[in-house]
Amino acid sequence: MEIFVSNLPHSAESGEIETLFAAFGKVEKIKILKDKFSGKPRGMAFVSMSEDADAKGAIESLSGFQMQGREIKVEKARSRTSKSGGFNGFRPKTSLDLKIEKKFRKRENFVRR
Repeated sequence: MEIFVSNLPHSAESGEIETLFAAFGKVEKIKILKDKFSGKPRGMAFVSMSEDADAKGAIESLSGFQMQGREIKVEKARSRTSKSGGFNGFRPKTSLDLKIEKKFRKRENFVRR
């Protein structure tokens, strides 16, 4: 099961996180999320555990745990959903766009290709 951990100290390393979760079962993988520009940790991580029961125990026990003075939040990772509300690189046409298109549409009739 995949677990999402947030509010981690920015200095937390994968070894520390693994030690924390290994008390509940076998940790398969840890991915610390980093800022794509600076490369610095963002205070979030994904932890994969082999057994669902172990993961549920870790979620219940570690949620609210104090790590280097910060109260971490631990929850089951949700599946990634598609981003909504964006324009996928396109924006809706404004009234100015429509006026310009109308003007050029008239000129296209006179231009021969």
